[in-house]
Amino acid sequence: MKAAGVGFKPDVVLLAYYAGNDLTDVKNNPLFRSRSGANKATGVAINRNHYFYQRSYLYQFVRQKAQPILLKYYYFDYEEAAASGVHPAIIEDAKNQKINPWLLKLSVKDKNYLLENILMETSEDMKVWEKVKEILIEIHDVCKKIESQLMIVVFPRSIQINRSHFEFYEQLAFNLDERTLESNKPQQLFMEFCEQRGIECLDILPAFKARAREEFYLNKDDHLNVKGNQMANELIMSFLLEKTVIGD
Repeated sequence: MKAAGVGFKPDVVLLAYYAGNDLTDVKNNPLFRSRSGANKATGVAINRNHYFYQRSYLYQFVRQKAQPILLKYYYFDYEEAAASGVHPAIIEDAKNQKINPWLLKLSVKDKNYLLENILMETSEDMKVWEKVKEILIEIHDVCKKIESQLMIVVFPRSIQINRSHFEFYEQLAFNLDERTLESNKPQQLFMEFCEQRGIECLDILPAFKARAREEFYLNKDDHLNVKGNQMANELIMSFLLEKTVIGD
């Protein structure tokens, strides 16, 4: 936001938060643990060279094209995954790049990964949420400084909507809990935060749950499929048209 976003002087900044993994992304990211040369508000060590590469369209293009090739040569410990309970069929899919092989590494490392993001029951989860809020506050402050309206969209995980992906995550040996189907804790915390800060926030979970008999996510993946993207697009466009105040 600071290195690239400010230069665009946007009227609106639309931030997407994924309730499925953004909490643990902060928890597990070494940048958010470092105190060496860290930003005082967030504890984030800022590498200006890293931001330079991120802003390069050529770098992002090459990175995207090279990723499938690099995956072929990256070492994944499939025996360790099998020993941790990952189903053999899932391991074969990972070897053949039919699913994201990083999911296997994640299931070995953190069995409660899904529950941490959705149920948010532990004191550690709530400490990470406090860190997330610090980062969001800093983004909001930057937006206010450049007279941009910050708006936030919170995307749900499939296991908050229906059971269609439960079997997949069971085969990956993640710990599951039926309560995720009733939990809206991440969304509730976000809505409370946005109300306190005067930020317009869209929670698309209710709209997806209202059509829970339909499938909005890719098979063996937690990214939206075509239908899910179309529905999210309609919700976001209506949200932007209704809530945008800059330029009135």
